[in-house]
Amino acid sequence: MRVGALQRAVGSFGALACARAKRIDAGIRSEERELIQKGKLEKAVELLQELDIDMWLTVCRESMMNTEPALPFIFRGDVVGTSAFLVTRTGRKIAIVHELDVEGVIRQGLYDETVGYGAQPFKEKFIEVLQALNPSCIALNYSEHDVSADGLTYGMYVFLQSIFAEMNYKGSIVSAIELIAGVRGQKTKEELALIQEAIEATSRIYEEAASFIKPGMSEVEISDFFRERMRQCGAASAWSDNYNPIVMVGTATVVGHTGPSPHIKVRRGDVINVDFGIKLNGYCSDLQRIYYVLEDGESEAPEEVQRAFRTVRTAIREAASKVVPGEYAEEAIEAVQQTFGQAGYPKWKGGLGHQLGSFGHDGGISLKLGVPQAALKENMVFTIEPSIMTSRGCVGQEEIVVVTKDGGRFISTPQSDIFLIGK
Repeated sequence: MRVGALQRAVGSFGALACARAKRIDAGIRSEERELIQKGKLEKAVELLQELDIDMWLTVCRESMMNTEPALPFIFRGDVVGTSAFLVTRTGRKIAIVHELDVEGVIRQGLYDETVGYGAQPFKEKFIEVLQALNPSCIALNYSEHDVSADGLTYGMYVFLQSIFAEMNYKGSIVSAIELIAGVRGQKTKEELALIQEAIEATSRIYEEAASFIKPGMSEVEISDFFRERMRQCGAASAWSDNYNPIVMVGTATVVGHTGPSPHIKVRRGDVINVDFGIKLNGYCSDLQRIYYVLEDGESEAPEEVQRAFRTVRTAIREAASKVVPGEYAEEAIEAVQQTFGQAGYPKWKGGLGHQLGSFGHDGGISLKLGVPQAALKENMVFTIEPSIMTSRGCVGQEEIVVVTKDGGRFISTPQSDIFLIGK
């Protein structure tokens, strides 16, 4: 299908369905970001007290080129010179930045004190502030297991070590992994609202695709439809454009993180699994939905496909009930394994889900066995995404839940029926 035809096919729906999303993008971005960052800094103080850490120290430079994953939650924009953002357990928030960055930090109103350096080197200002605060335990952004908590570069680590040695610092240095897991992972009400908006826009695209997909279309043509709709919404991709969406048609497809094929085409009797997410107003969605292409004479999907779909839906519901504060990933995974076993399917062995937020894969705790884990915390947001392979294709579903004391609360509307193509 030519691009012009594709644009005409989605144009009328796009104008209506994305109008609300565009108003949101134009109206609340900076205000929402300020509220989110103030909430994150308050959460950092709370966690420092809980973890018995005196100071959280984030150090970076030329942040546009060398990204620090934690920075967007505690500062808006980028810094040029070597910069240090300090949060203490007593609630003090201090930024040490180059004189060219000072006014930008002050205008944000996030930090109690902004210390500038220029002719006097960063190191001297930093030592002055650190000696005055005299922390006995400092958390730095490094981690062997969590990329979202591993923003401190090796060069900056060596630089800090030399400063600590010069000032004869006797305190302890620990990883900020648990602190960042809470600051980044526990979503504010503003973040939850933005995630919900991205999910709702994504769901509308899935619904419209049910009228677009036809036998004979390639995976690439289906992918192009989703991408065009995403652009019309003013959204970006939640992950690499190379494989968003992931389109899996029938049994000839490749299951996994790979791009669509121009050679694999929709046939009657195929299951089509689409894994798709958008980034709207800085926050992401990530959903999977199932389509079935009716064969001549069929009015519904065959029992094999329906049974797999029912089992996946039940497994998601059971797993969500285990996503509560204080529990671990194992509880949700065991719920899926039990559901699959009772239905006669092989034991689920894959990763069950991941956190969702400003990235499609937002770091921190995941619903996966075999990796270091911590207890779940309230207001963390997770995907739950089991699947079953059938003779017609992969039957998978992905829903989004937020951790509450009563279990995972769905913030996506779970797919209740298979989208039927060719009715």
